Amino acid sequence: MKAIKLKRGDMREDGMIFWGYGKSYTNNEYWLPVDEFSKLSEKMKQSRKEAYLKNKGILKEKRQKRINANREKYTLIWKNEREKYKEKRETYFKEYYKNNKEKVYLANKKWRQKNWGRMSGLLAKYRTKRKCQTPELSKDSKMIVGVIFDQAKRLSKRIGIPFEVDHIIPISLGGIHSPINLQVIPRSINRKKNNREIFKWSEKNEKNI
Repeated sequence: MKAIKLKRGDMREDGMIFWGYGKSYTNNEYWLPVDEFSKLSEKMKQSRKEAYLKNKGILKEKRQKRINANREKYTLIWKNEREKYKEKRETYFKEYYKNNKEKVYLANKKWRQKNWGRMSGLLAKYRTKRKCQTPELSKDSKMIVGVIFDQAKRLSKRIGIPFEVDHIIPISLGGIHSPINLQVIPRSINRKKNNREIFKWSEKNEKNI
């Protein structure tokens, strides 16, 4: 009969808890009372934490070297992980944002301030793309664009819910900045939609609109 291998934390009938194997212990097994087990576990946890903090820089450098040496392998692993837990992550972040709006706002603000150079680069890239994809608008078309933005402001003020002007086909997907590609929608929906086409996005998120 194959012997059962014990795991740390397994409890015996007399209330003793298994810690580990060793030749110097009775029957090669080390058992502890509950309070001693808790103390030793906490001590080991604290010791590991201190060791990690002490060698954090070295561990980070080793990890980065390992990733750089196996970039394709890790890229594939991360991609599979994202796909595997995509729905779970989206649900988690939605709930987290719902319960911590102020915290998320402050964290995003802090990130933007810290990474202003990167933000400026992204905004410049967006403006350039938008400019290149915007046709030469007539005087009437420019006036209509202005009216659409004014409409968003009026709706926000009248209803009390923030509205924004959205590109039906996002600029990042080749959409143009023209009256035929603009619509006024609530800010909450615009942020959820992000850079996806509104029709394709709304089909999958009818219940959440």
